[in-house]
Amino acid sequence: ALAAATPVGTWRAAPGPVAGALVLAGDVEALHDLAVSPEIPGRFAQVPVQKGERVKAGQLLALLDTRSARLREAQALAAEQIASANAQAAARELERLKSLAGSVATQAVDRAADAEALAQAQLAQARATVEMARDALRLSAVASPIDGVLAALEAKPGELWSPGPQPMARVVDQSTVKVRVSLPASRLGSVSTGLHAEVEVDAFPGRRFEARLVRIDPVADTRSRGFGLEALAANPEGLLRAGMPARLYLALEASAGALRIPRAALLEGSSGASVFLALGGRASRREVRPGLADPQWVEILEGLQPGDEVVVEGAQGLVPGAPIAPSPWQPGPDRQATAEPAP
Repeated sequence: ALAAATPVGTWRAAPGPVAGALVLAGDVEALHDLAVSPEIPGRFAQVPVQKGERVKAGQLLALLDTRSARLREAQALAAEQIASANAQAAARELERLKSLAGSVATQAVDRAADAEALAQAQLAQARATVEMARDALRLSAVASPIDGVLAALEAKPGELWSPGPQPMARVVDQSTVKVRVSLPASRLGSVSTGLHAEVEVDAFPGRRFEARLVRIDPVADTRSRGFGLEALAANPEGLLRAGMPARLYLALEASAGALRIPRAALLEGSSGASVFLALGGRASRREVRPGLADPQWVEILEGLQPGDEVVVEGAQGLVPGAPIAPSPWQPGPDRQATAEPAP
């Protein structure tokens, strides 16, 4: 038996006014995302924090066993004392021989000077060894470099640690977040740093987060040919999380003659934007590149031609090739539509 056709409401793409908001898909990133690791090998003695915990700058995250390091420090201090005593003795002997000038051979004074110089060098070496031992003690304590949240923690008391590519912990600061998007080159002249923006994520439908454009990459990406943009959004409630797909709305001047379709026809996902077309009684999915958008309409920069019949109602759940029964979509009074529905 043939599958029943799905009723859908359709609208033909046509030029029309779109209020000034450029919608760009991107991702939320933490303002700071820092990897933290001990710089020296050792065994963890203390790990007083847990993954997901909020930490302060300077707070202890992990402590390596310091017994061996303290023994090396004690050994180095003892060696420094011996070297200091030897240096003092060599200096006194040199001064004694100098005071006997004329009654002792010049060679004896020279040998004493050489011995004093050697003793001073040995003392400097011993002091450096003490500093190295103390530095190892300092490096045994790993502290958070910033205020933030422990996004990852790979340390347990008793485990051995060896420096490598995998960090011990990641501390992220999401009190303010970044949203990175790609701007089509054709829109580069429409934006500037300081521009007001809003961020929207699927986790909080209908809610917009205030943001501001802070960076425009100076060169285009070699693959997408777009220019990277970065906007900052305050995140005092912590609702925006790194890794969330996001939509960035940039306030621009209105476009009077844009090729537009109803906003409800646009399907947005992690792979990009698309619409369903009604072609010969079947659904055909097509990727598009949206431009300006307002609550009712969205500009289509690439992927559609005037007169293309797009599915507005009933697109959810459709699959390419599915039989459909299109009928003209009638916008509600709140949509303020002025274009013609599909005949």
